[in-house]
Amino acid sequence: ENKYKISLLCPGIRTCNWIKAYESIEKSLSVSFEVIFVSPYDLPPELEGKENVTLIKSLRSPIAYQQIALCAAQGEYINWFADDGWFLPGSMDVGFKLLEGKDYKTVVMGKYQEGDKLNNTMEEDHYYILNNHVQSSGFFIPENTWMLNVGLVSRKILYELGGWDSINFQVCPIAYNDLAIRLQKYGCTFIPQQEMMFACTHLPGLAGDHGP
Repeated sequence: ENKYKISLLCPGIRTCNWIKAYESIEKSLSVSFEVIFVSPYDLPPELEGKENVTLIKSLRSPIAYQQIALCAAQGEYINWFADDGWFLPGSMDVGFKLLEGKDYKTVVMGKYQEGDKLNNTMEEDHYYILNNHVQSSGFFIPENTWMLNVGLVSRKILYELGGWDSINFQVCPIAYNDLAIRLQKYGCTFIPQQEMMFACTHLPGLAGDHGP
């Protein structure tokens, strides 16, 4: 049973950013939602007592955190985020429009921006093909496979595929790529959302909050 339209999962380490992230979610969609933080830290006072906010204490890897949150999620759809970032206004409503009339094996792939200024290549579809990046290319990567660093995925399909592989992959980008490949091999249709969905403070090197 789905209590919410969407559950948003966050492996949390930067508690100072959680309120901004939560408020950005409120502005990005108009459907019912819950946020599940998995972290060794406590909720900020501003988020305590909110019916749609859950904190699960854990000391494991970020991908294990997402698996733990997925098991607790009560939303029809799942999205996930790093706590150095925020969702852009109306962005998830745009994604849900793309899902209208589609079956549960349809995935909306969210585009995202890193840093203070938008890198124009991140607006273009080809940026989100795994084999277009040295760090995610290889003979074992199927051609024209979309990445999935952020997006809308039905909880049902994640349960069918077992979610993220937190045993073999403990680094987020690799586990995300693995899930994206498995979803597409399973016959899921990916729709790239043209509007940006998420932004984070990652800058080249260690200049941003994302890198360290």
